[in-house]
Amino acid sequence: MSFSLSIGGRLLGDRVVRASPASAPARYAVMLFVLQLAFGVFGPNPISELLTAIIAFLPALIVAIIITVIASAVAAAVKTLIEGSLGGLSYGKTLANIAAVFILGLGIIAALNPVGIATTVTTPVLVAVLATIGGILVVGVGGGLVRPCSPVGSPTSPPPRRWPPRSRPMSRTLPA
Repeated sequence: MSFSLSIGGRLLGDRVVRASPASAPARYAVMLFVLQLAFGVFGPNPISELLTAIIAFLPALIVAIIITVIASAVAAAVKTLIEGSLGGLSYGKTLANIAAVFILGLGIIAALNPVGIATTVTTPVLVAVLATIGGILVVGVGGGLVRPCSPVGSPTSPPPRRWPPRSRPMSRTLPA
C-alpha cells in the first residue's frame, strides 16, 4: 500500500482529486450544517446558537454580494459608455470615473442594508440620493426638459425663431 501527500486535494487510492476553488463556499456551507447537527445532539448550547446565527446570516450575505456584483457591472458599463461618448474631451475620463464611483458607492450602501451593517447611517443616505435623482427626473421630464427634447415641428415645440430683417447701412438712411 502506498501513501502520497497531497496539498489542496484529497486522496482516492493513488489518484489525487483536486477541488475547484468555486466549490469552497458549498463545502463550507455543508460543513456548517453538519456542525450544527452535530452540536445540536448535545441540546441547547452556545456553539449551536452561534452556528444557527451564522447559517441565518448566509442568505443576507449572498444577497449583499449579488447587489455589489450588479452595482460594479453597472458602474463599469456606465464608465465605458461615458468614456466612449466623452472620451475626446478633457474632462471625459474624469466624469466617467466620478459616475462609476458614485454608482459603486450607491451599490455598496444598498448592499450593506440586507446585512444589517450601519443601517441607521446608510438608509437615510440611500433614500436621500434616490429622492434627489427622482426629483431631478420629475422636474426635468415634467417641466424643463420636455421642450428641448421634443422634435422640431411637433405641436409642443416652440415656433422657429424669426430674425429681424437686415438693417440698411447708415449712409443711406441719413439725409445728405
